[in-house]
Amino acid sequence: MNEQEFLSLLIGMVDSGECNDKTSISDSLKRSNIQMDKTTTFSQKGWHVCYENINLISTPEDYKILEPYSAYVESLARIIYPENDESYPYDLNEFKLKPGLVELRRGESGEYFFENYESITINELKKAKYTIWIAMAWFTNKKIYDVLLDKKSEGVNVQIIIDDNENNRKPKFLLEKYFETYRIRVESLYKNFMHDKFCVIDFKTVVHGTFNWTEAGNYNKETVAVIPNDYVTAKKFTDEFMQLKLKGMQELRQS
Repeated sequence: MNEQEFLSLLIGMVDSGECNDKTSISDSLKRSNIQMDKTTTFSQKGWHVCYENINLISTPEDYKILEPYSAYVESLARIIYPENDESYPYDLNEFKLKPGLVELRRGESGEYFFENYESITINELKKAKYTIWIAMAWFTNKKIYDVLLDKKSEGVNVQIIIDDNENNRKPKFLLEKYFETYRIRVESLYKNFMHDKFCVIDFKTVVHGTFNWTEAGNYNKETVAVIPNDYVTAKKFTDEFMQLKLKGMQELRQS
């Protein structure tokens, strides 16, 4: 049994169990890595069997979620461990949860929506626990603005980049009053726009597509994609956000 197979079995045991918080535990395990440390120390089972230690490596965020359930997770790990398999000459010694660096890997495949753009976007924003970073060409939607205010009141870090255009200056609400906001001008031979439409939630979930955060956008034919638990994709969008933010900071200094 390799490390990925062991982790998949462990997640399956959690999902089929009766723990009240199994969804949180399972989600954290999906973002974790298994590290199998095979030793050369003989176990009590005989000279042909050596001890093996297993470390469950999670980000500090997920470690905090898993740590209260460490005994429960270990009990499941010991159930699925192939200790009576003659083709696997190892005996599980220690099972430990450890915070650390987790190898980035792709998560669940994305979901794509062609209606209910506003409600789908709001539903994802409400799941945020730590960060919401937004790059949006047009942002005039009061319902989404109110959700962001609620998330900020919960301590979520909200940052916004929008295009510096006339429509984004019309809303009665002022983004800069409550959020770290940058208005971007894209200058070239022709009049262009900062045309990105995405947000990154907790550095793991991406919401993007053709839907601008406007009232009118609800009545257009648009597309919204939600890509959950995919750190690789989220990093790419986060890098794009940071590039836009640097441009916005430069424009603020020059104004």
